[in-house]
Amino acid sequence: MSTYLWFFVAFLSGWAMRVLIGNLADLLQSRTYGRTYLAVGLWNVFLMLLVVEMWVAAPFVTAGSQVATESFLLFILLPTAVTLMAYLLQPEPGKYETEVEVSMEGEAAADAPEEQQASGATHRPLEEAFNRNRQFFFGILLALPVVSVLREVLTGDFVLMSEDLGFRALLALGAIAGFFVKGKRANTALASCMLAAIVAYTLIVFPYINTKGV
Repeated sequence: MSTYLWFFVAFLSGWAMRVLIGNLADLLQSRTYGRTYLAVGLWNVFLMLLVVEMWVAAPFVTAGSQVATESFLLFILLPTAVTLMAYLLQPEPGKYETEVEVSMEGEAAADAPEEQQASGATHRPLEEAFNRNRQFFFGILLALPVVSVLREVLTGDFVLMSEDLGFRALLALGAIAGFFVKGKRANTALASCMLAAIVAYTLIVFPYINTKGV
């Protein structure tokens, strides 16, 4: 079962990374027209590092020849949740932008509101799109440490005083703060703090990466 777990983690991690890389590429392209949102970019990088952390942690979960079914299912929920968060974080590329037409002189001109309405376009600013999904995004983020702790409690691997528990507590606090933080600067500051936290956690807890596989 450890091989199955590694396969599912690798598959879901690859899927999540594909979505996140697409998100970042779309943000960079949208920067040409001045329509981007730094907080969303930081959250994309945060999720990418979270995927890497889960992938690095997978061999420790599958250290034995067998993995309990409940541990298997709960661990699979983690990369699945991150993949869903990647979709919630940012709309499908281009869906939040104003329709842009480029003239022969190379000048970009936005469609008039009447033209957008006539064409049935439902484009929203990226910040507005993020705020529409923030309850679901931070709700899933809050569930991640809960599921992780529950898995360790069920398998008897839970350690009260550990770096893992400290990071999970910080993750939960950041998720709770996300429900109440509304301003653009506050969103950017929260995303920056969470990004710094996961970088520090990964470097401290996983100073080396297992290259031998499962």
